[in-house]
Amino acid sequence: MATNTPYFYHEREEESRGLLALSSNVLLSGSVVTSYIAYYNDHRLHGAIGYIAPKDKLDEREKQIFAERKKISEAKKRE
Repeated sequence: MATNTPYFYHEREEESRGLLALSSNVLLSGSVVTSYIAYYNDHRLHGAIGYIAPKDKLDEREKQIFAERKKISEAKKRE
C-alpha cells in the first residue's frame, strides 16, 4: 500500500490499537501462568513425593509433615 493514500494513518492507528490489545493479553496470560506456577509449586500436593508440595520438599519439611499426619491418623484410630 502506498503511504500517500488517505487511509494510511487510520490503518496505522488501528494496527497500533491491535498491538496494544495483544500486548495486554500477553501480560495477562503471563500473570496467569505465573500464578499457576506459584500454586503448582507452593500448594498443590504431588503424589510422586508423598502428597506434599514441592516447596515443602525443598524446605525439607516432609518429615515434619509426615509426623503430623501420623499423629492425626493415630488419634482418629483411637476414637
